[in-house]
Amino acid sequence: MTKENFEKALEFLFPSEGGYVNNKKDRGGPTNMGITQTTLNSYRKRKGLAYKDVKNITRDEAKAIYYDDYWKVSGADKISDPNMAVAVFDTAVLHGPGTAKIFYNQSNGDLNKFLEIRQKSYDKIVANDPEQKIFYNGWNNRVNNLRNSIKNNKFVDKNSNSIDQVPSKLLKIGIEMNVDNYGNPIFTPEEIGNMTSEEFERNLPIIEQQLKDGLIKPQSEQPKDYSGYKNPETGTDKIYTREDISKMSTKEYSENEKEILAQMNSIGIPYKNDLPSDAKTHEKSYPTSSENADGKWVTINGNHVLIKD
Repeated sequence: MTKENFEKALEFLFPSEGGYVNNKKDRGGPTNMGITQTTLNSYRKRKGLAYKDVKNITRDEAKAIYYDDYWKVSGADKISDPNMAVAVFDTAVLHGPGTAKIFYNQSNGDLNKFLEIRQKSYDKIVANDPEQKIFYNGWNNRVNNLRNSIKNNKFVDKNSNSIDQVPSKLLKIGIEMNVDNYGNPIFTPEEIGNMTSEEFERNLPIIEQQLKDGLIKPQSEQPKDYSGYKNPETGTDKIYTREDISKMSTKEYSENEKEILAQMNSIGIPYKNDLPSDAKTHEKSYPTSSENADGKWVTINGNHVLIKD
């Protein structure tokens, strides 16, 4: 169960951490996906690996560091309650495994008390170092987002009979407020297309999660006229649907990537039901789910992004 809890913890962590940042007032220094350069140096040295700039850290390497140096060291792997395990892990990432253990012991295993202790600690941090005040609201928002995720059973096995199977009310409310389940603004394709490469890199984990949750949609929801459509890249009249792309293998997506990107920037990616019956779509005998187990590829701002199932 600990591995399942860890995967759920990462679903909360990666969107919360974002991509590469280098805030001079952040004591951690340059950071990517929540991993500091110092932490990466230590990990790679232990593994006998060469130096790597934290800008270039992969998601898999970040995941390995989180498991070895935070999930296990904080003791989250020994906590059976998935909500408490995620809370301890997330605290370890922000404030160190030692601090997470102290808060856990002070709370006597009470989740609400644990989160209260964590939030109260921010007052002390800012009192001791006023420059840290710029992070104060972000720290508190993260605890509140964590609390809301716990309230909505995000970290508990959805197949359990004890779990209410209704959709997350928080997510519904968030969509109405144009924010996602983590309090991040929901990006539009237009906003993503106008991002600089640095902005895209920094927001990539958030964009990935919002794509996976189906939140990123064209700004205009009015019906489109697809008659007479020609792909700007190839001039063909074929239209790719969301169903087409979701069933593609990585190889097939790569072969059609330029066409898909050109279409997305012109008419978007419609559902099959949005098209007239005589529309020409991308028809192919798709691979089985085992052959397409790597997930779904999408292209945003010229970046090829894998959204894992």
